[in-house]
Amino acid sequence: VGALVGLAGADDAPQREQACGALRMLAHECDDNAAAIMRDPSAPPSLLLAASSGTYDALLQALALVAELTRPRAGPDEDGDMRAVFRRQALGQDAALDAIVRALSLGTTEVKVQAALCLRNAFVPPPAMDPGRVPAGVVGTVVRVLKDSGGSVRLRVLDALRALCHDPRKRREVGALAGVYSSIG
Repeated sequence: VGALVGLAGADDAPQREQACGALRMLAHECDDNAAAIMRDPSAPPSLLLAASSGTYDALLQALALVAELTRPRAGPDEDGDMRAVFRRQALGQDAALDAIVRALSLGTTEVKVQAALCLRNAFVPPPAMDPGRVPAGVVGTVVRVLKDSGGSVRLRVLDALRALCHDPRKRREVGALAGVYSSIG
């Protein structure tokens, strides 16, 4: 797993894509594999680099892997502390938020769905990042994507806004920007 994590942050775009895809399959296949990825301290920066790379396939694979590893789980979770730490490391940085919002605003349907899942995972309580640190432009972009989207993208973006609206300051901001508080609050 460690070698694949290193390749996810490689300079070569095809290597990034293949490494992120392989890590995603390993994480999905077995909880022990997911735990090994989350324990690797170089995983968050490598995945952030892959998500910021600009190549569609590496971006999609990296976002899907981060969405999988940071998703909230119902009930008791053996790796809960490790998952929470990984969530903060992978999603609690301004650079991660920038990469996610860029993917959400510019990506294809598949990329937008994965970016919206990552955004939701960042703000589901307890949030990986203080919602008060989220710039107003981010909320505006997310609301614009919500208004311009349909189907699965719209549903996932709505989930992300619901998670962000757990913070009263952001709830007011979203409501003021979109007039949609009643549908997401």
